[in-house]
Amino acid sequence: MDMSPAAPPLSSQISTLSRHQLETTLQSVHSELLTLSPNSSVVPDQVSLQRTPSKRNYSTAATASSAFSPSANLTSNLTSTASSHSWNTAFQTSLLSSSPTALSTTIADFAATASKYAVLLIAESHLPLTQRTYTPLLAAGGLAGGLKYLIHGILFKFALNVSGIYSSDAEACTAAGHEIKGMNALQCAVVSTDTSKYYKATRDELTPLHFPLQIVIDFLGHRLIATSLLPTSHDTLKAGISSPSQLALPHPLPSGLTDPPLLRTLTHASAALNLLPHHIGSHATLISHCADLEAHRGHDNRVYVLDTARVLPPAHATSSRTPASHLTQLLRVEFVRRWTAPLSADALSRFTVIGERQREMQGVVAATR
Repeated sequence: MDMSPAAPPLSSQISTLSRHQLETTLQSVHSELLTLSPNSSVVPDQVSLQRTPSKRNYSTAATASSAFSPSANLTSNLTSTASSHSWNTAFQTSLLSSSPTALSTTIADFAATASKYAVLLIAESHLPLTQRTYTPLLAAGGLAGGLKYLIHGILFKFALNVSGIYSSDAEACTAAGHEIKGMNALQCAVVSTDTSKYYKATRDELTPLHFPLQIVIDFLGHRLIATSLLPTSHDTLKAGISSPSQLALPHPLPSGLTDPPLLRTLTHASAALNLLPHHIGSHATLISHCADLEAHRGHDNRVYVLDTARVLPPAHATSSRTPASHLTQLLRVEFVRRWTAPLSADALSRFTVIGERQREMQGVVAATR
């Protein structure tokens, strides 16, 4: 059986940590955020931040041996900065840059800024909503991603089992980690080794897929996904669904038919990953990727792909199966690409039409043995 490992019960570590250690950590963060002189026009979270080395999967982990309790000085001085800063523009521009440091600098700055806000969100997570510096967005898409916050052009997904979809917060953390794995898998399927050449090339049949700048932050037993805000909206969705309720709609779901270059690109990427085309929804719309992957033709005319946690098919693990196993126990990309037959990313879920579910399940059962 080949599957991604489950996340450890991170929350079990918190009770052994001291309040004094957290206060020390928060005061350190507070000092870094307040290094500007009163006359400086630069926002605090972009100055004097400790840069971390960039990694291929753009992930970073923040760690500290402490229990969480908010620092009064930190919460009173860390005010909401302008959310107009476009990390996405900086990231997409750096992908086209010939400078060897442009991309790594953008990633490092983003990781440092996101990490500072993540510390505060985690430290205040036990407080009532009315006492927190930032409150969650109450209408921000699906429930599987946990609580969501929008701060300084960064969308934070706090991996918690707030909706009861998972059996524990640990499962929510595992599912959150799959988002960056799915993004990397999809990116490797379509992007050549030279990223700059890929995005500069002129194509008539295929359109380049763009991805947000995203990192995983683990801190004090919690996990957050930080993603650059994209120039997309409900009207820019071209393929995939943004809510399971759309499956019941009496008309075809967005599948890229109105954007042929996008449809060909998604089909090409799914074939490269050895994914099985299947039908979803009451109108039996044909797709080749997971139903809840979203592809947008952004307001800047770039095609963006997001919600990639279920890009890869699930494993059929009967011995450790939970109601959310299809969200947490996924096959590895290397295994899927080399398997003898295409596998459906929507296997073991209710997205696929009833008549195809048995065939999809048999496929992942055979692959998991």
